[in-house]
Amino acid sequence: LLATERAMRADPRCSMAALWKGILLVKSVKFVPLKEKMKQALAVRDMFQKAVELDPSNALANHSLGLWYFHACGINWVQRKVAAMVLGPLPEVSYEDALKYLSKAGELTPN
Repeated sequence: LLATERAMRADPRCSMAALWKGILLVKSVKFVPLKEKMKQALAVRDMFQKAVELDPSNALANHSLGLWYFHACGINWVQRKVAAMVLGPLPEVSYEDALKYLSKAGELTPN
């Protein structure tokens, strides 16, 4: 994570640094308490979103953001209410959002 943060400081417009920070946050979430996992889930989304904004042609960033939306849609009502009590209102998510980014990733890498 430190290397990605240094890379983002060195070049704030680097899509790959934001993408890899998001990926590493996903990997590190196994080792933190539930409240921190919920916070990190939003930070992961923010990093993937930033990577797509910085380089819309980044297929891996689009794919990662699409998967984030897909998995976020699978959170049940009870889990969403608990998360909202801890973090405040959660962002709206939809399978349409997931499809949008996953389809874009597919267009960018047709083979």
